[in-house]
Amino acid sequence: MKKIIAALAASLLFGASVFAEGYLSANDVPVGEIKADAPQEDGFVIHGKEKKTIKVQKNSTKFAGEKFTQRLSLGGSRIEEGGAPELVISFPAQKGETLSVYGKSSSKKDDRVAEVYDASGNVVASLPMVYDGGKTEIQTFKIPADGTYSVGSKNGTIYIYKIEVSK
Repeated sequence: MKKIIAALAASLLFGASVFAEGYLSANDVPVGEIKADAPQEDGFVIHGKEKKTIKVQKNSTKFAGEKFTQRLSLGGSRIEEGGAPELVISFPAQKGETLSVYGKSSSKKDDRVAEVYDASGNVVASLPMVYDGGKTEIQTFKIPADGTYSVGSKNGTIYIYKIEVSK
């Protein structure tokens, strides 16, 4: 009996490690400015900089059946043209998982773009973040390969309420 239980536990542990599922909700991050790498649960890391921070702000909105009381405010993620992306949120993901980004543009006039970067800083997806009267949307992307990915703003400020990686 102990062997069966041990085998079952081992298979469950292995099955859990095959996928890197997890999420980061702005509701779970303390309000304020993030000026350095700030590790979160599920392998997520918020990468702020001393001179250009990521802000966690109070903001109340509901969508997709969830209530959010805070948001992450990210400015342009490429500090220098052609430079590595900064001011991003990184996370582990496995091939075939779905990335969902809950967010919107900060501009009342212009839509913005959330870029998804691979570990080398290459853009692997561009997700529209629209304003549309303040409506928050969920944009999704299928992860192409195992690795570490990050989400940042192509230019201008976007608001992120949640980032989720799921099967």
